Amino acid sequence: MEIMENIKHKEELTGIEQMLNMFSREELIEVNKMVVHRIRIMDELFQLAANSQFQPGHRVSWKDMAGFIHQGVIQRVNRKTITVIEDGNEHGFWKISARALTRI
Repeated sequence: MEIMENIKHKEELTGIEQMLNMFSREELIEVNKMVVHRIRIMDELFQLAANSQFQPGHRVSWKDMAGFIHQGVIQRVNRKTITVIEDGNEHGFWKISARALTRI
């Protein structure tokens, strides 16, 4: 595995890999379900931590996919996205990940 270079617990992963090699297909499917569930929990916790830095009324900026920088005011903090009203466009709003926002 080339990913192993960036892993902290290489010895433990080697042991896990050896165990996985002994599992049946059905057992591997169950292990996969556990791993996917754990990743989803970690992603949710990361998103909650990122969202907790922002509140309605905060001024923020962000870069769109074309590279243009926008500014606006947070209207609402949702579970996965933050709703921002763009400056100069009262009827236009963006739903943006907290990871893409910078507080100004």
